[in-house]
Amino acid sequence: MLLALLILIGSVVFCLLVAWLGMHVFFPPLKSVPVRIEQVGGGMESGVVGESMQLDSPTPQDIAAESDLSEPELQETLQTVIDVAALNQVDIADPSISDEETTKRGGGQQTGTGNRPGYGFGPGKPGIPPHMRWEISFGDGNTLDIYARELDFFGIELGVYTTGRVTYAKNLARPKPEVYTGPSSADKRLYMSWRQGRLKEADRELMARAGVAAAGKVVLQFYPDATEQILLHLEHDFKGKDASTIRKTRFGVRPAGRGYEFYVIDQSYL
Repeated sequence: MLLALLILIGSVVFCLLVAWLGMHVFFPPLKSVPVRIEQVGGGMESGVVGESMQLDSPTPQDIAAESDLSEPELQETLQTVIDVAALNQVDIADPSISDEETTKRGGGQQTGTGNRPGYGFGPGKPGIPPHMRWEISFGDGNTLDIYARELDFFGIELGVYTTGRVTYAKNLARPKPEVYTGPSSADKRLYMSWRQGRLKEADRELMARAGVAAAGKVVLQFYPDATEQILLHLEHDFKGKDASTIRKTRFGVRPAGRGYEFYVIDQSYL
């Protein structure tokens, strides 16, 4: 009985050893290749991302020749049209990124980006680009320190644009965040900014903590490629929709384990 038991145990151990060698030495498991999701935006229907409009209005003299309106009334009308056309999307290539109004020019003309992508023809996939269709909620009730830890966990940096260069701040939860500068043209990361609300001021407070003057300027959030890919995968997996068919995706942030995670709140479609 004892000899038979020893032979049985030895046979089982030998079979397990052969199975382990087969799976890990002779026939190792295939490693899954990470799938990278490319951004949409551009193409025949949506134009080139980053292009912007230039608003040119006729002079009062041009229209007065064919109208009975007086010059002061015409200028007020043109300014009303320009105010209605202004939108909130920022353009990092525009040296006038700030919360101040665009400088007016005489003669009823105004030249600027219009703060909106210009649509035309381009090689990209048709659809709304991420910075225009994504909305991220970090939790308006969080303290400044918790908000800073959330940004750090996802590798998000803050930046302020000034004349062709960007002043960045990272490791925002530290008493003194790290600051560095770089040319704006070299930064290809996804960037977004708060349009309004308490967190818009929180970004400015974090920049002030880092010693960067951000009063009257738009503070941009720069997302690393890994975090952008997380958002793209979450967006796709939520309903299995192609990004070119999505109008808006709202993300939330919640605690997970020792850190945080993004999750999709809802989506709307084109």
